[in-house]
Amino acid sequence: DSPWTAPPMDGLSDDEGMWRADVNERYKELVPPKRQPSLHAGLSDVCLRKAAEAALSSSSSASISPQAMEYAKPVHHSQKDAGGMVEEAVLLLDLDKCSFYGNDGNDLGIALQWMDKGYDDVMQLYRLLFNPNVKKTYEGLKKRAKKVNVVIYTMRATFLVYRSCFRDAVIPLRWNPVWHHGSQVHFPASATSADAILSTYSADVKLIEEERTDLRKSLERLLATRDIIAEQLGLSELPNLAVTATPKNVEGTVSALGFPIENAYLWDDNTRLRDNPRVVSVPPFEALPPAQCDALQSFLAERLPAASLEADLVDFMMGADDRDRVLDSHPVTGELFYRIPRTNSLPKWPLPDLVPAGSTSLPSPFGREISMGSSKDTGHMSPVTPESGFP
Repeated sequence: DSPWTAPPMDGLSDDEGMWRADVNERYKELVPPKRQPSLHAGLSDVCLRKAAEAALSSSSSASISPQAMEYAKPVHHSQKDAGGMVEEAVLLLDLDKCSFYGNDGNDLGIALQWMDKGYDDVMQLYRLLFNPNVKKTYEGLKKRAKKVNVVIYTMRATFLVYRSCFRDAVIPLRWNPVWHHGSQVHFPASATSADAILSTYSADVKLIEEERTDLRKSLERLLATRDIIAEQLGLSELPNLAVTATPKNVEGTVSALGFPIENAYLWDDNTRLRDNPRVVSVPPFEALPPAQCDALQSFLAERLPAASLEADLVDFMMGADDRDRVLDSHPVTGELFYRIPRTNSLPKWPLPDLVPAGSTSLPSPFGREISMGSSKDTGHMSPVTPESGFP
């Protein structure tokens, strides 16, 4: 019998540009080049590279424009001076090139998993990739609000619409039905592991083992970011984790999570969101402070030496877009090395003004008032979903 093929979804057809970097995640335990040559044939050179190049070329973390840099200037208004702290605020955090360096760690997390490193190593990696601005912003909000709710808000459509690299299929995924909210899925704090999430899989289409392993590894990296944010912020419980496959909707997401909207803001590097009054636009996190960069290089030298990488993994990492590529080779000797950009100046994230609960108008982060309920989260179209979205 021929393998099952999902029916085509409107707008998904052959547009490779729709698929983000999380589609390129393939690991040697899925397609070992020596142990399973029949399965590996064509995947490393065609499917893996094709998905990687398409995803990287359409990354949603665009470069910040000079105009957007104005948004990175601190807002010099103190809610405490205006009458004390507000009751509650919501800190929504984008992940890629925002809360963490690079797009999903610019393949470093994938490389650790490919080389059979454990979850502790993945955790340490993301600990070293963490943006110190996240903690500073959280601490700043705590001075203005009695309670600060933390929400991770990321666009990773693979967890909702999975494009298999192991058969000709596009599979709409379904987890615990309670977690689904339209084109979003909200993973609760009780879902503490990738296996716990996979155990709730409830779609009609049965995943083959390679697909389950692929999703497990992707989920492990996603959950590692959540664990690190909770650790670095000293949270008593894991933060909410909202994954979307369509344009980000701050008000809708905050409402679905049951939080008040008055003082809810998303910190995001996507410049297409910079005019959204619910978004604080920040520069992309593409370079590390010197001490952090040195610590990362030391970790990689110990746990993931460039010279030890398998040939297929080297080809995969070298195929990344030049801006996101962290692996390079010496032009004469061919010796592999990691190139991690560093910076002596990390722009501070701005803090928005906060308003009392029930306010009918509020200042945006950028000094202009907006009316409650009148703003629209236009966002930008996900490169992984059709413009019409999906049910």
